[in-house]
Amino acid sequence: MSQQNVEIVTRAWEAWIRGDLAGVLDTFDPAVEWDTTHMHGWPEDGVYSGRDAVRRFLEGWLASWERFESGADEIRDAGGDRVLVLCWQQGFGPGSEARVRMDWAQLVSLRRGFAYRVEAYSDQREALEAAGLSELATSQDNQEFARRVYDAFNSGDWDAFVELIDPDVEFTSLLLEAEGGTYRGHRELRAYFESLRGVFGDWRSEIVAMRDFGETLVIQSRATGTGEASGLELEQEFWQAARVGNGKVVWWKFCRTEEEALQAVGVRE
Repeated sequence: MSQQNVEIVTRAWEAWIRGDLAGVLDTFDPAVEWDTTHMHGWPEDGVYSGRDAVRRFLEGWLASWERFESGADEIRDAGGDRVLVLCWQQGFGPGSEARVRMDWAQLVSLRRGFAYRVEAYSDQREALEAAGLSELATSQDNQEFARRVYDAFNSGDWDAFVELIDPDVEFTSLLLEAEGGTYRGHRELRAYFESLRGVFGDWRSEIVAMRDFGETLVIQSRATGTGEASGLELEQEFWQAARVGNGKVVWWKFCRTEEEALQAVGVRE
């Protein structure tokens, strides 16, 4: 039943992502419970019982956003009748250009082919521990760290960014490879940082997907920016291979393909 349960939860998430709320509810038991008591800082703290109550809760949530999107990074069997979902959501409030993003988790319990309880967690580590998968918490820490690095870079705050980078860092760049491509240490990193910002003042990179191999990460990224001089908009997808040590990025490499990034961290598939 474990694989069947994973497939049911996957189907529910596919429906949610395409905006098919009825499709989500079809995977729920009529007496389903949606528990938000583990969503720390959540505006409402309670348990919604029954499909109608859950539907009203989800409709209200969607209505609070002018633009909204979400996704599931991982859906996996958590043993017994439970399925763990590591997920994210982001959106813009009415009239706002400030994006709000949150990584969160679900622990879904199923019986006879339907979800009868959904526990929502604002802390993915807490969800992993509740699912008996605490050994994955280190992997989760690495992924949260990677997101912090991306957020610091996107903010344009050099001090916040360099705080997360080892002083002896070494990395390669595809964007500026014509200028040499390989950079070492904070001084050269800053030159790269300022050069990129000088060409694309609004440059942003987002994590699309991530694979954790312990001390190394392979990250699929999407970047956008507008040329300061030309006004041309650029969108680029790429992969990054990275190594983390003592809470710092010690090495990373920009790659054109996932295969290239996997090879860079020594993984063969």
